[in-house]
Amino acid sequence: MEAISAMESSDSDCPSFVSTDTMVEWEATHVLRCSPYQSIRCLKCSFHEGVLTLRGRLPSYSLLQVTQTRVRRIAGVEAINNRIRVEWPTDS
Repeated sequence: MEAISAMESSDSDCPSFVSTDTMVEWEATHVLRCSPYQSIRCLKCSFHEGVLTLRGRLPSYSLLQVTQTRVRRIAGVEAINNRIRVEWPTDS
């Protein structure tokens, strides 16, 4: 499994003069927004000194695992601070 490098991104939406923390946070946000799962696209993240913090709600533990697996591959992410709540859908 190859790491995704935020610093090697050729995407013009991300300027080259931003800090490494900002670049990694931008890359993590991009990974979340490109997910085929709507609930993952709604998650928020922040990054500081090697720690990626994820926040939000997901309907299952399997989606939580998918999320962590995808962002763990980003270059610079040394740890994940998981603040995601798993809330089972309720029948209304």
